[in-house]
Amino acid sequence: RAADKLVLLDISDGGSKGGGATDLELFSIPNVEVSKDLSSIAGSKVVIITVNAWSSAKSYLEVLQSNVDLLRGFIPVVSYHCADSVLVIASQPVEIMTYVAWKLSGLPYKQVIGIGCNLDSARFQHVVQTLTNSSEEPQSGWVIGEQGADK
Repeated sequence: RAADKLVLLDISDGGSKGGGATDLELFSIPNVEVSKDLSSIAGSKVVIITVNAWSSAKSYLEVLQSNVDLLRGFIPVVSYHCADSVLVIASQPVEIMTYVAWKLSGLPYKQVIGIGCNLDSARFQHVVQTLTNSSEEPQSGWVIGEQGADK
């Protein structure tokens, strides 16, 4: 088992905007806590950051600045409560957000990992498998690079 407990930390003003319970069905973790308190993640071994401010009304640079501002507001607190954890960054644009999170955290670079292209590649492989009606392992295929201004 990878984890005994999963803490979903929602620091947004409007409540959770993610996949919710549907996404949780992918995991078999019996102990799930939803919190708005950053101290609830104290001692975590892995912290996955998924903040995003994507909006069709914003330009790429405005979204980038909004995401940096979001990270600036809580990454130092996360690294305080979880100094020995690995930060996994899944916020877009992942390359820039990973660098910003690393700098803001003060953690060694080996403890801050970006997974945007890996996640996009897994989605791509799933789409190919679905379109080809294949029940076998997903086909090899990789998405490389950031989304850019056109998303």
